[in-house]
Amino acid sequence: MKKVTRSLILVMMMLMAGLQNISAQSIESQMRSFFSYNENQAYWWLSKFAHPTNVFRSGSLTMSGENVYVTIYADGASSGSYTTKFRIHKDGSRFDYIEVTSDNDWVSPFIATEIAKNLAANFFRNNYPDTLSMIENMYGKKLDDMTARELCASVLTVLLWKYPG
Repeated sequence: MKKVTRSLILVMMMLMAGLQNISAQSIESQMRSFFSYNENQAYWWLSKFAHPTNVFRSGSLTMSGENVYVTIYADGASSGSYTTKFRIHKDGSRFDYIEVTSDNDWVSPFIATEIAKNLAANFFRNNYPDTLSMIENMYGKKLDDMTARELCASVLTVLLWKYPG
């Protein structure tokens, strides 16, 4: 009886570990699909919010728990290639925090966007006016009072909601 119980516990632990691994893989797979959907739209938006004048080239991601680590590769408006790395926290069905972990551009990420917040306002008003009040309620702020990072997180959230896969 003891051997059967031990074997059963061992099998259950192996199954649970496998299910956790499958779950983590499916979340990573979902994020990869989301960020690369529609010609890398989510990567492109993240790149544009961080450095609006740079020309987006590509992006990549890795996952760790609820954190999505994104690397953006872009060319400067006048010259040079730049790499910006982010940690984006995903809380259930929304992105709630974006942290720049490294950047080699001469301008700090999101500075230009803080000045030109109308990029996000235009995104919502022109593409998803029906979700504008939902976003304001979810983040507890009016669109004009959000920081550039909050606006970027909200745009990524709306793209995640609208993503068909």
